[in-house]
Amino acid sequence: MKTNNQRGRIEIIDYELSRKEFVSTKELIKAIEDKLDVTFDARTIQKDIELMKRVSPIGYNAPIKSNPRKKAWYYENPDFTIKAFGLSEEDVKALIFYTKALGQFKDHRFFNNVFSAIEKVLDNFRIAKRLKELISNRTIFQIESMPTINGIGFIEDIVVAITNKKIIRFRYTKFDGNDSYRELMPYHLKEDKHFWYVTGILQGERKFKVFALDRMKELSVSYESFLPKQFNPEIYFKDSFGITVDDQNPVLDVILSFDPYTGNYIKTLKIHESQKVIIDNQGEYRISVKVRPSYEFYSKILSYGDKVRVISPDLIVNQIKEMLGKAYEIYE
Repeated sequence: MKTNNQRGRIEIIDYELSRKEFVSTKELIKAIEDKLDVTFDARTIQKDIELMKRVSPIGYNAPIKSNPRKKAWYYENPDFTIKAFGLSEEDVKALIFYTKALGQFKDHRFFNNVFSAIEKVLDNFRIAKRLKELISNRTIFQIESMPTINGIGFIEDIVVAITNKKIIRFRYTKFDGNDSYRELMPYHLKEDKHFWYVTGILQGERKFKVFALDRMKELSVSYESFLPKQFNPEIYFKDSFGITVDDQNPVLDVILSFDPYTGNYIKTLKIHESQKVIIDNQGEYRISVKVRPSYEFYSKILSYGDKVRVISPDLIVNQIKEMLGKAYEIYE
């Protein structure tokens, strides 16, 4: 079957330039005629190359140069290919890193599908040898290993339910052992410290609630649809610490004082997005955070041991004192 499409010619030109150091116009014409069974002149090749050299979205921003001495064309960047159009080397590196990070979830079907899709994308590009080595090299960096967490297998079904606005049904067991059957209109999935949570509204209720996937059993997606309300996860979790959102607890301005050494870590990895610096000198690193007090928040403060002091408000100061007192009693 004869064809004379420009896309076909460009793909062949790209293929020839990718596999050879230099390619003459005559060689390009022959390659295209052999594959497409058409005839044309050198002017057509010149137009195709000019289009390839244009900046996207009109062209491919291809780094094609000519060598007058050899009377041939070549890619100035030998690793370039239009198959990787839209992806820079930095983009590829980011994909590789993301693939590595995703690897800790690869035993679960949903994440494994994403993992495989990224690998297929990378495999279809003519990536430089050093980047291919980076993909397979396990010693360059290491992601924190994650224990097997129950419930991760439900993610795929929950994503389907959120996408199609379907109610999910599941059995839920709290830490106190209370077991109940739930019907939830799901809106959002959130990961926190390797655990996954779904935010939604229970049938017959109006407020959003958060449920841990590891405490779910017998989850199924129903055929019953729901009309979603407006939900902004950034606003919903804005004043929370971790995944606990309790609107009965007030939002407090908490003042924390760290020693300068620990302060360097707090600068790098903020405790909370609301964090603001009050004092930063050789004697103290003092900050404020605006949060709703929760178990996760108190656990975070206690994790710094004698490297932090809560200055205010008194509610938080007294709570920390009480928790430290009980901890001390354990060792008496």
